[in-house]
Amino acid sequence: MKKLVLLSLVSLMTTFIWATDPPRKFQKPIITQSGTMAHSSYSRNNRPSSLRSGSLQKVLIGRAGNLLTVLNANCHQIDADSTLNTVLFAHRADSLNGSDYVTACARYWYDISRNGGTTWTTNIGPLNPIANNVSICGRYPQGVIRKNPDYPATVDSAYLVYNGSWHNGGTSNIWQGQYYGVGRLDGDVATYTDHPTIVNNANVEISTSLIQTTPGTFWNVNLDYTQISATLDTIRGIIIEKGTWNDSAHEVLWTYRDTMIGSGQILDASNNVTGNVLFNPIISFDPTGQYGWILMEGDITNDNYFTISPIYMQSSDFGQTWSAPQALALDNLPGMFPTPASATNGGKSVIGDAQITVDSAGNPHIAAIIGICDTTTPQYSFYPLQPMVLYDLYYNPAVIGCSWQATYLSQVFGFNGVYTSDNTGDNNRVQLSRTKDGKKIFVLWNDTDSTEVATIAANSTGGTTAPATNPNPNLFGIGIDMETRQLTNVKNFTAGDALFGGQVAPLNLSNGTFGGALFPMVSPNVLNQSGGNYNIPVTLTQPDYLTSNPASWLSTNPAQFYYCQNINFAQSDFVNKFDNAPPTLIVYGPDTVYVHLDSAYTLPGDTAYDCIYGSVPVQIQNGVPVDIHGNTTTIGVFNTTWTATNPAQNTATHTQVVIVTIAPVAKFVYQPQSTPRKYLFIDSSLYYPTNRTWAFGDGIQNLTNVKTVLHTYTANGTKCVILKVWNSFGTSSDTQCIMVTGLNNVEL
Repeated sequence: MKKLVLLSLVSLMTTFIWATDPPRKFQKPIITQSGTMAHSSYSRNNRPSSLRSGSLQKVLIGRAGNLLTVLNANCHQIDADSTLNTVLFAHRADSLNGSDYVTACARYWYDISRNGGTTWTTNIGPLNPIANNVSICGRYPQGVIRKNPDYPATVDSAYLVYNGSWHNGGTSNIWQGQYYGVGRLDGDVATYTDHPTIVNNANVEISTSLIQTTPGTFWNVNLDYTQISATLDTIRGIIIEKGTWNDSAHEVLWTYRDTMIGSGQILDASNNVTGNVLFNPIISFDPTGQYGWILMEGDITNDNYFTISPIYMQSSDFGQTWSAPQALALDNLPGMFPTPASATNGGKSVIGDAQITVDSAGNPHIAAIIGICDTTTPQYSFYPLQPMVLYDLYYNPAVIGCSWQATYLSQVFGFNGVYTSDNTGDNNRVQLSRTKDGKKIFVLWNDTDSTEVATIAANSTGGTTAPATNPNPNLFGIGIDMETRQLTNVKNFTAGDALFGGQVAPLNLSNGTFGGALFPMVSPNVLNQSGGNYNIPVTLTQPDYLTSNPASWLSTNPAQFYYCQNINFAQSDFVNKFDNAPPTLIVYGPDTVYVHLDSAYTLPGDTAYDCIYGSVPVQIQNGVPVDIHGNTTTIGVFNTTWTATNPAQNTATHTQVVIVTIAPVAKFVYQPQSTPRKYLFIDSSLYYPTNRTWAFGDGIQNLTNVKTVLHTYTANGTKCVILKVWNSFGTSSDTQCIMVTGLNNVEL
């Protein structure tokens, strides 16, 4: 049983509590001001050489009555198809088309560009006219392009497959399930279908991560979720939703699989159960559709540590069967930075957003913000101004013992921001996009200038009138090439933009401009361009664009969307090593070894492996002198060095000290000290003894194996000192007698 103190400063999820929508409870770690409040910097090869990527080019596209299109960062509103050179964006409607706002905002519209995002046709719809916002309340539309296999190069013969969530309104206000259908992209309303379907007896949350794997196969995930009361919910597991295109009906038919997952319980201050620590389910497949991965965040370990971890399930048979959920332990993950000593109760947990995609090899990539958490408190808390890092958590089953590893992408400075006065919070909005072949992956996220974050965190109490620690974010991005094992520099796409550029000044509330790249939505599919260039389809949101009082910051005010036209990466941008970590080198022997003169020195065995490249060859430099028979020839201390270098030229070394010797010969010297009866004894034995004992002739012995020792006698007289030394080849002793007086130290 675990407690979670709900955050009063800012909600840590990307969905709001609405007066007209079902309340949502979110199990995320809180921000606590404990710990050392200091930023740390990292030196990595992929640190950006230039943070500015050029002026943002954007075009105004659709509008919505409020923000319930883009608040959930795990929904896929935007999709792209390179062969059609088409981008579409699904969103809720607004009242500017002359219809009643109350009815219109429950319906879905879409915008489309048939020339790669250059020009757009906007506010097409409604796709679901039976939505009335009274008993059928559509929310969070998602959209995917389904090409017509008979006319694969014709945009207007393709379909938009949409899938959203809905609730029943009225006094019960309960999420019901999927709101799904299709519509042909030529705008023919006769092709539109409209299905508000109840899923899992209405024990659902908001469906997320709509994708198409093989042509005509679609996937979604949801939570098996029941809101018991305003302060109590139950999460039993996840619902895996699969859609299949039906050619005769020109429709997608959906099936549902409920998977139970045991997770930790959350307790309030009075030890009442208020929920479960399981959230953010996301699904992804490789380009063939065979290898699927589901990512969640939560606590399923039952280990009395209050740590939120990535939880994953996998399928290797096109989603027919799925493995049991498993938590990924982040501590000591290869490639991850160690926990700072200042975080005395620290572990690691996914404290921010996390997204997943699957590459061409069928291996998952989890892009996640990792920070320092206090694992001993029941609050699932973390240290916000301790280092936070964006990693690619990458899985490679070919490397035994190192299948999961962390690749550093960028340091993160800001985490949460408050963008509306009704206390709505938003995180870093980590988003993933991928080439169709799965060989290149692109990670985008929001982050605020480090200096500004530190200033605001030190001087602001937050709440509804001041942002938290990610107040004016810019949109950053980085590319990963899994074929060449290279990364791009980090790019800042919005710096300096008048509307979406993160500011280092107080928020500009005029004309609804809050400052920062708000609510980015990224297509899971990139647009391939000529010459090995890639365009990432992205939308940004301008809230409150019509309000007469922008300072109201109301999330129920209308919003409009902009398509960003130049979120681009070139093949020449991939200039940094993907693998910055050395291989793991193991030498199966002690760090120091003793070898008898004239006997053979036997090299211990070794092995080396790398988290990316697998087995790595080992080079050995033997510094021990031997004769033609391999026997040692010289007494002395020598070094043998093992070196393992992976293809990325990262090197690991190990040195063994080899002491060639014989049985020792005991000898020592002594030095009278200025204090009467006090002597310094120094072992000067030959041939490298490993152990020694001292007897000082007065009944006192020193058995601690020290080479030098100070000894003070309590009485005068003749004292015979014995040093006994030995190693694995023999024993020797040396005896010397001294005359001890209370006045002068006199040698006998």
